[in-house]
Amino acid sequence: MSAEIPMNEPTETGKKKGAVQLTVSRKILLVVFATTLMGLALLVFLGLQNQRQDMEELATANNQTITALMAEQLSGALKWKKSDKIAEVYHEMASKPDSVLADIVTFDNDGNIVTEYHSETVPSAGLTGLLGEQKGALDAGGIYTGKTDSHHIILTPVTDAKGETVGYAAVGWSLNRLNDQISANLMQQLLLTGAALLGIMLLTGFLLSRFIGKPLSQLTEAMTALANGDSDITIVGLERKDDVGDMSRAVQVFKANAEKVKALEIERQKDEQQKAAEAEARRQEEAARAEEEKRRDQEAAEKAAAERVSFAQSIAQKLESTVNAVAQQISGSATVMEEKAKGMVTSAADTDRHSTSIAAAAEQAAGNVSGVAAAAEELSTSLQEIARQVDVSAKLSRETMDVAESTDQVVGKLAVSAGEIGNVIELINNIASQTNLLALNATIEAARAGEAGKGFAVVASEVKGLASQTTNATEEITRQIDDMQNATTEAVDAVKRIEERIVQINETVQAMAAALEEQSTATQEITQNVQQASSSTGEVSRSVLEVSNMASVSGESATQLLGSVGELTQFSDKLREEVDSVLKDIRSMAS
Repeated sequence: MSAEIPMNEPTETGKKKGAVQLTVSRKILLVVFATTLMGLALLVFLGLQNQRQDMEELATANNQTITALMAEQLSGALKWKKSDKIAEVYHEMASKPDSVLADIVTFDNDGNIVTEYHSETVPSAGLTGLLGEQKGALDAGGIYTGKTDSHHIILTPVTDAKGETVGYAAVGWSLNRLNDQISANLMQQLLLTGAALLGIMLLTGFLLSRFIGKPLSQLTEAMTALANGDSDITIVGLERKDDVGDMSRAVQVFKANAEKVKALEIERQKDEQQKAAEAEARRQEEAARAEEEKRRDQEAAEKAAAERVSFAQSIAQKLESTVNAVAQQISGSATVMEEKAKGMVTSAADTDRHSTSIAAAAEQAAGNVSGVAAAAEELSTSLQEIARQVDVSAKLSRETMDVAESTDQVVGKLAVSAGEIGNVIELINNIASQTNLLALNATIEAARAGEAGKGFAVVASEVKGLASQTTNATEEITRQIDDMQNATTEAVDAVKRIEERIVQINETVQAMAAALEEQSTATQEITQNVQQASSSTGEVSRSVLEVSNMASVSGESATQLLGSVGELTQFSDKLREEVDSVLKDIRSMAS
């Protein structure tokens, strides 16, 4: 992520409000102007000094020359103290309009003033006491020259042709005109210097503005634009080889950096906008997801409620149909078993009755064995009766065998029905387990739903209680079915034993029939076989007794089977009632 670089506005740091802002070119121009001005002023000053000095020297030399000439001309007149002649000497010079002669005083050797002249147009230099002041310097053979601000004073001795001093002449020359001329020259020089300085300043200003000021101004504008964040500018002067070019290239670097910073800022803003958009999208997505989850939860709750109702109804319907089918099958099997058991009781009673008859006949036959020989016909009749009774016994044994087989089949069906009932009970247990699991899941979903799931939690608790009741009922039914299966197993074993005994009786009866047939066809052997007949009769008696006992056992088993069938019927009714109660609770819960 790019770092944000603040772009500060340019400020007027260090400047007073309202102060004139000088550009670099103006500052350079001021420096050049000041330097030039100082240089020119110095040159003018030196020039004027030299010129003044030259003019003063020239004026001094002229004044001295004129004074010396006047002193030569005054020698005769001063020697003879002729005032008019002395006046003639300086009159012509003094009468000129541009004369600078201010004073002229002549003295004799004694220092007395011979003549004196004071110009009316030029201020006086005050020369009357000069000789007394400078007499010593003159005695040394020199000429006294002096200067004041306004006068050039010359005191010179006047000599004759022999070189002897005849007097003194003090001349005061006015410097006002010289000063005025020097001032005029100074003013002229100043004007020329000012004009030259102005020309130099204009030329320098133009050159500075052209080659320095304008590029610097452009660079300043460029840097100001860069400082304000505007990088869409053109940097001038990049091709220059001087300092301005270096500055332009440096500003170009700043521009490149500003463009990079701007690009980074744009990228950062894009990143922030993208992140903000992504955050908004995530927020909307999360809101949509939350809404979708809420809708799905509501749909799931509604679907769960519908599925719960549908599941409860399907369970009730399936349980009702299954239990009705099982109960109907149990009822049908019980009816068949009841009919077969009744048949077995009847057959057992008939078998017992016929066995009693056979036993009586056997006993009678045994009682009459001793009179067999005498009563052959009676024996034949008895044997026929016995044969008939044996046929009846064989028929009864076969019927008993059939009844036993039917009973075995019924008991087998009863065992199968009991197994199917066990499967149904296992199915009910599975349904109860699934119902319990569904109630547990419903309790968890109700706890997750919070306040909105409290009602669903109560229903789930009731479903769980009903599942527990169903489990307890199926366990009770399972115990009853186990008892019924045990009784059925015992009945099956008893029936198998009856079948075995009936098989033995049948075999015995068949043997008796064969023996009687042989006795009937071989009556002549009766006498020889009386003992055998007696023995066979005893065997028949024993067999008949055993058949009677087995018939009694069969009757008891059939009676017990009838009791089991009654209990099975009662259990079927109870199972139907329990299932109806459970179905009623499930339907009321589903509604």
